[in-house]
Parts: sequence; C-alpha cells; structure tokens
Amino acid sequence: MDLKVLHFTVFGAPISINKLYYNRGRRGRILSEEGKKFKRDVGYIALEAMRKRCIEKTSEPISIYIQFFFPTRRGDVDNCVKALLDGLSRVVWNDDSQVADNTSGNYGNGYRFRQITEKHKDKENPRTEITIRFYES
Repeated sequence: MDLKVLHFTVFGAPISINKLYYNRGRRGRILSEEGKKFKRDVGYIALEAMRKRCIEKTSEPISIYIQFFFPTRRGDVDNCVKALLDGLSRVVWNDDSQVADNTSGNYGNGYRFRQITEKHKDKENPRTEITIRFYES
C-alpha cells in the first residue's frame, strides 16, 4: 500500500461552522458570503498543495491530522472541524461519506477515515495546520 502525505496551513483564526451559515426561516440555513469565501480559500490552498505534490482527489481511505491555533483559549474545535471539512470536501476527497465521523472506523463502501485534532493557543499567529495521509491500494 502506497502512502502520500499532504501538509498545508490555513492562516488566520480558525472559523466555526456557525459563522459559515445563517438561518433564513423556512429556507433553512444559507451559506454566508464569509462562508463562501472561507470554503473557496481552504479549497484553493489545499488544491495548490496537492498540485505541488502531484496528488489528485481521492476516493481511497485517508487520515487527517488537524492542529488549530486559536488567538485565545476559547474556540470550539468540533465546529471548526466541520467548517474545515466542508471546505476540503470535493477538493481533496470525492464524498463526505469518506469522513463520516470524528473517530476511527469503517464506514459505508469500505471507506476508512481517522481524524486526530489538537487545540493550541497562538495569539501572534492563529492558523490551522492540516496533514492528510492518502492510502492507495
């Protein structure tokens, strides 16, 4: 089994999924302009890192290691993970079902996903560091 590793950084304070959407009554939750920009930026950063490493979008098992560096001790890691995975979906992997949960395990269609998340404080340089391992058969 071959292994490719992709590492990239998204600069700026980590963003919660709650900031990406707003409620529109009966129309449900709508992606905000800030949300559109965040998803576009995260996708672009990931895509550029993938191009440099000659890595293509995958439908194979992956693992992801995320380090959030917040400007303060406050910050909801779970909601930031959701926002980040939203931005990476369909850029790095084909389908959200590949990242069905925040724990190790096997999911539909035999996809395997493992996620490890860490939270840190860095007032001077808030950012999110992402490492993705691509497992190819």
